[in-house]
Amino acid sequence: MAYDRHAPRAAVLNMFPRILALLALLFTEPATAGTGCEAATSLARIHDRYHAIVVDDPNLAARSAAQLLAALPGTSAIALAARLPPETDLDVERLDRILAAAHSLSRDFVTGHPASMAARAPRRDNVAWLARAVRATGCVPRFETAGPEEEEGAQGGLASTGHTGNAAVSRATNLWPLLSATGIAALAVLVYIVRTSRPYRIAEVERLPRHFTTIAIDVAYETPARGPQSIRLTALDISSGGMKLAWENAPPRGTALSVRLPQGERAASIVWSSAWYAGIMFDQHIPQDELAPLISAV
Repeated sequence: MAYDRHAPRAAVLNMFPRILALLALLFTEPATAGTGCEAATSLARIHDRYHAIVVDDPNLAARSAAQLLAALPGTSAIALAARLPPETDLDVERLDRILAAAHSLSRDFVTGHPASMAARAPRRDNVAWLARAVRATGCVPRFETAGPEEEEGAQGGLASTGHTGNAAVSRATNLWPLLSATGIAALAVLVYIVRTSRPYRIAEVERLPRHFTTIAIDVAYETPARGPQSIRLTALDISSGGMKLAWENAPPRGTALSVRLPQGERAASIVWSSAWYAGIMFDQHIPQDELAPLISAV
């Protein structure tokens, strides 16, 4: 069976779109695993913003109040509870009351209503209840070990990760080695494709030093119109990557050749041709120890 010299590169080219698709899948993967955990993350976000107002965090309270005031009117306790993981045992009526209280507090805080100052302390129980609800989902790691007495310390997670929580950061950290390895592999494949591409190889051969010669070589090739052909030609110059031949009306560019040199046959192809000359490129460079006798054969 004849060896297809284009088969390895074609295989790599066929793999490259799959690698790109894998990268796209990895980089666009949701930060949470499934709809249930997305809802749990939303609940954790409400907890964090509500907590910032209740404990009067000077850095986060104003922004958190504005975010709650914008988001809560469109948040349904029933819809949110329905999207949580099935194992979450949640009092929907209590959640509805807490969301209403959080909305009222955020509105008072933003508008500067005096009631916002007086009503903050009793709502710590609401914040603690939200933290227990998030913990029951099992989706947000930073809530897993917090006890009821630790609810006030939950703002540490908010300060370190912003209002999105730690879940996305944790998953992104775990994915980073895989993303790095996949990116490096994709880059290596891309470099390989470029370096083995015909234009790159032609440019590389053109930069190689050329040596004058007048050796006679036999060239075999095949054309669609005339079938297998064989011709004896004179090489006018040679490099480790190719030759210039005195060839009248040579076949078109890209024609595959078998070149018989004193050291044996070599596969090559035509890279340019004119009425009287043609340039060919070897599929594999000639080693220097084989090139030296060809250079001296003048």
